[in-house]
Amino acid sequence: MSNKLLRGTLVLTIGTYLSRILGMIYLIPFSAMVGATGGALFQYGYNQYTIFLSIATLGFPTAVSKFVSKYNAIGDYETTRKMFRAGMSVMLVTGIIAFSLLYLSAPIFAKIQLGGSNETGGLTVDQVVYVIRMVSLGLLVVPIMSLVRGFFQGHSMMGPTAVSQVIEQLVRIIFLLTATFIILKVLDGGLVIAVGYATFAALIGAFGGLFTLYLYWLKRKDRLLSMQPNTGASSDLSYKQMFTELFSYAAPYVFVGLAIPIYSYIDTNTINRAMIASGHQDISTAVLSIVTLYLPKLVMIPVSLATAFGLTLIPTITESFTARNYKLLNRQIDQTMQVILFFVLPASFGISALAGPVYWFFYPSVHPEIGMSILF
Repeated sequence: MSNKLLRGTLVLTIGTYLSRILGMIYLIPFSAMVGATGGALFQYGYNQYTIFLSIATLGFPTAVSKFVSKYNAIGDYETTRKMFRAGMSVMLVTGIIAFSLLYLSAPIFAKIQLGGSNETGGLTVDQVVYVIRMVSLGLLVVPIMSLVRGFFQGHSMMGPTAVSQVIEQLVRIIFLLTATFIILKVLDGGLVIAVGYATFAALIGAFGGLFTLYLYWLKRKDRLLSMQPNTGASSDLSYKQMFTELFSYAAPYVFVGLAIPIYSYIDTNTINRAMIASGHQDISTAVLSIVTLYLPKLVMIPVSLATAFGLTLIPTITESFTARNYKLLNRQIDQTMQVILFFVLPASFGISALAGPVYWFFYPSVHPEIGMSILF
């Protein structure tokens, strides 16, 4: 496996794992403060947010990574800069549209998630609407940040993505835990307001990640600008041709990116109905928070390795494909699959075998008798 691919994967893996670990560890104090009800309310807001975020980004970040690496490989830097400027405008517009749609349709989504009733598990439609609208603000910034990450990745610069992921998560978690603690323990502002500000942390974290990327741009500006003169003929693509090519790259990532959020959204909309219909309304909120929030954070640990390899592999294999080096292309894909299986399968079996102790360690106050069996 090439040193370039391994180095990029290592950087992204470290960044992704630090981000995932932080995203898992903060749930320990957060779950202790808000419990199962707060966790369910938190997830009610995030379920729609992740779906609308996938729609707003349109798969552009990964597609841009592939686009940039392709045209850089043939020395057409002018086309990559043209695409980047146009892509930023598109992400700004789609972010505003997604935010507006989610903000205005919050009452509809809230009622659907509560099983069609005005109150379920002690939570009302108005409370869920408040949380959804608070988290929707993140849609104004996150798509732009994601596109900038894709641009850096297309230049085989994985450091900006990795570091910005960690900074984004750190800023988000610090704000989330601080706001939750102050509202609940100091101001006695109530669970709903605390969870609302916990979801609003998505916007604060995005600003932190975007600022980090801006600092990287200043640091590497000279290197990127030195690529301005084309070393090959300009493709002279029109905006229509450029976006047609981008959408052809992006379409698969839109469907893949929507898969997990849609599964989670279906769970959120069906768990309450199923538990109420079966006479277990008293634990429906607890089960929902465990299935859709607390356990996925643990399961994502081994998945993060595959994610890091995927982000690194796309620009690298695009470069090999553009150069018609099919032997190297096949070796990169084969070896990546082998490494992923070597790490992910043992980690998955390990979490399953240690389901009881793992769940007790992270969430001792959130119905361990339910959580352990589901994690297993």
